[in-house]
Amino acid sequence: MQPIDVSKLYSNNGGSKTFNRHKVFISCYYNKGGHYKRLLEDWNESADIFVNESVQEHEIHDSYTDETIRRIIRDYYIRDSTVTIVLCGPETRTRKFVDWELHATMYDTQKNPKGGILVISLPSADNCEYTAPGDEYLVPDAYRYRTGHCQDWLEEHFPDLPDRLFWNVMDGVPITIVDWETVYRNREVLGRLIDSAFQRRKTNEYMNDMPLRRRNS
Repeated sequence: MQPIDVSKLYSNNGGSKTFNRHKVFISCYYNKGGHYKRLLEDWNESADIFVNESVQEHEIHDSYTDETIRRIIRDYYIRDSTVTIVLCGPETRTRKFVDWELHATMYDTQKNPKGGILVISLPSADNCEYTAPGDEYLVPDAYRYRTGHCQDWLEEHFPDLPDRLFWNVMDGVPITIVDWETVYRNREVLGRLIDSAFQRRKTNEYMNDMPLRRRNS
Protein backbone atom coordinates (compact mmCIF):
# COMPACT_ATOMS: atom_id res chain seq x y z
CA MET A 1 0.00 0.00 0.00
CA GLN A 2 1.31 3.46 -0.89
CA PRO A 3 2.07 5.75 2.06
CA ILE A 4 -0.71 8.18 2.91
CA ASP A 5 0.06 11.88 2.45
CA VAL A 6 -0.85 12.94 5.98
CA SER A 7 -0.49 16.61 5.07
CA LYS A 8 -3.77 16.35 3.15
CA LEU A 9 -5.58 15.40 6.32
CA TYR A 10 -4.98 18.66 8.13
CA SER A 11 -6.57 22.05 7.73
CA ASN A 12 -4.63 25.28 7.37
CA ASN A 13 -5.51 26.22 10.91
CA GLY A 14 -2.20 25.41 12.53
CA GLY A 15 -2.32 21.73 11.54
CA SER A 16 -5.42 20.98 13.61
CA LYS A 17 -7.45 17.87 12.96
CA THR A 18 -10.01 18.10 10.18
CA PHE A 19 -12.64 15.72 11.58
CA ASN A 20 -15.30 16.13 14.23
CA ARG A 21 -15.73 13.70 17.11
CA HIS A 22 -18.85 11.56 16.95
CA LYS A 23 -20.59 9.14 19.27
CA VAL A 24 -19.48 5.64 18.27
CA PHE A 25 -20.81 2.19 19.09
CA ILE A 26 -18.30 -0.64 18.59
CA SER A 27 -19.81 -3.97 17.52
CA CYS A 28 -17.79 -7.18 17.68
CA TYR A 29 -17.77 -10.83 18.69
CA TYR A 30 -16.17 -10.52 22.12
CA ASN A 31 -14.52 -13.95 22.16
CA LYS A 32 -12.57 -13.16 18.98
CA GLY A 33 -12.61 -9.36 18.74
CA GLY A 34 -12.75 -8.21 22.35
CA HIS A 35 -8.98 -7.77 22.49
CA TYR A 36 -9.06 -5.40 19.52
CA LYS A 37 -12.03 -3.53 20.95
CA ARG A 38 -10.07 -2.90 24.15
CA LEU A 39 -7.02 -1.79 22.15
CA LEU A 40 -9.15 0.66 20.18
CA GLU A 41 -10.85 2.01 23.30
CA ASP A 42 -7.55 2.35 25.20
CA TRP A 43 -5.96 4.19 22.29
CA ASN A 44 -8.99 6.45 21.96
CA GLU A 45 -8.60 7.50 25.61
CA SER A 46 -5.45 9.38 24.63
CA ALA A 47 -6.07 9.99 20.92
CA ASP A 48 -9.52 11.55 21.50
CA ILE A 49 -11.01 10.41 18.19
CA PHE A 50 -14.59 9.55 19.16
CA VAL A 51 -17.02 9.44 22.06
CA ASN A 52 -17.35 5.80 23.08
CA GLU A 53 -20.98 4.70 23.50
CA SER A 54 -20.25 0.96 23.38
CA VAL A 55 -21.50 -1.80 25.62
CA GLN A 56 -18.72 -2.88 27.94
CA GLU A 57 -18.08 -6.47 28.90
CA HIS A 58 -20.39 -7.70 31.69
CA GLU A 59 -22.63 -4.59 31.46
CA ILE A 60 -25.49 -6.68 30.08
CA HIS A 61 -26.17 -9.71 32.27
CA ASP A 62 -26.26 -13.19 30.72
CA SER A 63 -29.55 -13.92 32.48
CA TYR A 64 -31.41 -11.30 30.42
CA THR A 65 -33.69 -12.59 27.69
CA ASP A 66 -32.67 -12.06 24.06
CA GLU A 67 -35.47 -9.53 23.59
CA THR A 68 -34.37 -7.56 26.67
CA ILE A 69 -30.78 -7.49 25.41
CA ARG A 70 -31.92 -6.34 21.97
CA ARG A 71 -34.05 -3.57 23.50
CA ILE A 72 -31.22 -2.38 25.78
CA ILE A 73 -28.74 -2.27 22.90
CA ARG A 74 -31.21 -0.47 20.62
CA ASP A 75 -32.69 2.03 23.08
CA TYR A 76 -29.78 2.80 25.39
CA TYR A 77 -26.59 2.37 23.36
CA ILE A 78 -27.07 2.56 19.60
CA ARG A 79 -29.78 5.19 20.03
CA ASP A 80 -27.19 7.48 21.62
CA SER A 81 -24.55 6.85 18.94
CA THR A 82 -24.36 8.12 15.36
CA VAL A 83 -21.76 5.71 13.92
CA THR A 84 -21.30 1.98 14.43
CA ILE A 85 -17.84 0.49 13.96
CA VAL A 86 -17.95 -3.23 13.20
CA LEU A 87 -14.77 -5.09 14.16
CA CYS A 88 -15.02 -7.94 11.67
CA GLY A 89 -13.25 -11.24 12.22
CA PRO A 90 -13.91 -14.62 10.58
CA GLU A 91 -16.68 -15.57 13.03
CA THR A 92 -18.33 -12.16 13.37
CA ARG A 93 -20.80 -12.95 10.61
CA THR A 94 -22.28 -15.83 12.62
CA ARG A 95 -23.12 -13.88 15.80
CA LYS A 96 -26.70 -12.87 16.46
CA PHE A 97 -25.84 -9.87 18.65
CA VAL A 98 -23.74 -8.35 15.85
CA ASP A 99 -26.67 -8.78 13.48
CA TRP A 100 -29.02 -7.15 15.99
CA GLU A 101 -26.63 -4.22 16.43
CA LEU A 102 -26.41 -3.75 12.66
CA HIS A 103 -30.19 -3.95 12.36
CA ALA A 104 -30.57 -1.29 15.07
CA THR A 105 -28.00 0.92 13.32
CA MET A 106 -29.85 0.66 10.01
CA TYR A 107 -33.29 1.08 11.58
CA ASP A 108 -34.72 4.55 10.97
CA THR A 109 -37.42 6.03 13.18
CA GLN A 110 -37.85 9.36 14.95
CA LYS A 111 -36.91 7.71 18.24
CA ASN A 112 -34.13 5.60 16.78
CA PRO A 113 -32.62 7.31 13.70
CA LYS A 114 -30.26 5.32 11.50
CA GLY A 115 -26.51 5.69 11.89
CA GLY A 116 -23.38 5.48 9.78
CA ILE A 117 -21.32 2.30 9.50
CA LEU A 118 -17.57 1.71 9.24
CA VAL A 119 -16.18 -1.83 9.00
CA ILE A 120 -12.69 -2.60 10.33
CA SER A 121 -11.43 -6.02 9.25
CA LEU A 122 -9.35 -7.67 11.96
CA PRO A 123 -6.01 -9.35 11.11
CA SER A 124 -7.70 -12.75 11.28
CA ALA A 125 -10.33 -11.81 8.67
CA ASP A 126 -10.04 -12.36 4.94
CA ASN A 127 -11.84 -9.26 3.65
CA CYS A 128 -10.34 -6.85 1.16
CA GLU A 129 -10.44 -3.09 1.64
CA TYR A 130 -13.27 -1.19 -0.02
CA THR A 131 -13.98 2.54 -0.02
CA ALA A 132 -17.16 4.54 -0.23
CA PRO A 133 -17.06 7.81 -2.23
CA GLY A 134 -14.89 10.42 -0.55
CA ASP A 135 -12.72 7.90 1.31
CA GLU A 136 -10.53 6.83 -1.64
CA TYR A 137 -7.52 8.94 -0.74
CA LEU A 138 -7.59 7.69 2.85
CA VAL A 139 -7.29 4.06 1.69
CA PRO A 140 -5.69 4.54 -1.74
CA ASP A 141 -5.22 0.91 -2.82
CA ALA A 142 -8.68 -0.32 -1.86
CA TYR A 143 -11.39 -1.46 -4.23
CA ARG A 144 -13.57 1.51 -5.17
CA TYR A 145 -17.28 1.73 -4.48
CA ARG A 146 -19.56 0.99 -7.40
CA THR A 147 -23.04 -0.37 -7.86
CA GLY A 148 -23.77 -3.71 -9.45
CA HIS A 149 -21.10 -5.94 -7.90
CA CYS A 150 -21.90 -9.55 -8.62
CA GLN A 151 -22.43 -11.90 -5.70
CA ASP A 152 -19.55 -14.21 -6.68
CA TRP A 153 -17.09 -11.30 -6.69
CA LEU A 154 -18.24 -10.11 -3.28
CA GLU A 155 -18.09 -13.61 -1.77
CA GLU A 156 -14.53 -13.99 -3.05
CA HIS A 157 -13.27 -10.64 -1.77
CA PHE A 158 -15.38 -10.23 1.40
CA PRO A 159 -16.04 -13.74 2.75
CA ASP A 160 -16.21 -12.68 6.41
CA LEU A 161 -18.76 -9.87 6.17
CA PRO A 162 -21.94 -10.40 8.21
CA ASP A 163 -24.88 -11.15 5.92
CA ARG A 164 -26.67 -7.86 6.65
CA LEU A 165 -23.56 -5.93 5.61
CA PHE A 166 -22.86 -8.20 2.65
CA TRP A 167 -26.28 -7.67 1.09
CA ASN A 168 -26.15 -3.92 1.65
CA VAL A 169 -22.81 -3.70 -0.17
CA MET A 170 -24.29 -5.96 -2.85
CA ASP A 171 -27.22 -3.53 -3.08
CA GLY A 172 -24.84 -0.60 -3.65
CA VAL A 173 -24.90 1.01 -0.20
CA PRO A 174 -21.60 2.93 0.24
CA ILE A 175 -19.92 1.42 3.33
CA THR A 176 -16.15 1.60 3.74
CA ILE A 177 -14.30 -1.58 4.77
CA VAL A 178 -10.76 -0.99 6.02
CA ASP A 179 -8.00 -3.15 7.47
CA TRP A 180 -7.07 -2.87 11.14
CA GLU A 181 -3.46 -2.03 10.21
CA THR A 182 -4.63 0.92 8.12
CA VAL A 183 -6.39 2.72 10.96
CA TYR A 184 -4.95 1.58 14.28
CA ARG A 185 -2.61 4.26 15.62
CA ASN A 186 -3.46 6.47 12.62
CA ARG A 187 -5.65 9.03 14.33
CA GLU A 188 -6.46 11.21 11.35
CA VAL A 189 -7.36 8.38 8.99
CA LEU A 190 -9.68 6.70 11.50
CA GLY A 191 -11.21 10.03 12.48
CA ARG A 192 -11.91 10.97 8.89
CA LEU A 193 -13.42 7.58 8.08
CA ILE A 194 -15.74 7.85 11.10
CA ASP A 195 -16.65 11.38 10.02
CA SER A 196 -17.43 10.16 6.50
CA ALA A 197 -19.66 7.40 7.85
CA PHE A 198 -21.43 10.02 9.96
CA GLN A 199 -21.99 12.26 6.92
CA ARG A 200 -23.49 9.35 4.93
CA ARG A 201 -25.81 8.16 7.69
CA LYS A 202 -28.91 10.05 6.53
CA THR A 203 -28.50 9.40 2.80
CA ASN A 204 -27.61 5.70 2.98
CA GLU A 205 -30.65 3.67 1.93
CA TYR A 206 -30.05 0.52 3.92
CA MET A 207 -31.62 -2.77 2.98
CA ASN A 208 -32.78 -3.86 6.41
CA ASP A 209 -35.71 -6.21 5.85
CA MET A 210 -33.77 -9.43 6.44
CA PRO A 211 -35.07 -11.46 9.42
CA LEU A 212 -33.02 -11.01 12.58
CA ARG A 213 -30.57 -13.81 13.27
CA ARG A 214 -32.07 -15.90 16.05
CA ARG A 215 -29.07 -18.01 16.97
CA ASN A 216 -25.31 -18.14 16.62
CA SER A 217 -23.98 -20.59 14.06
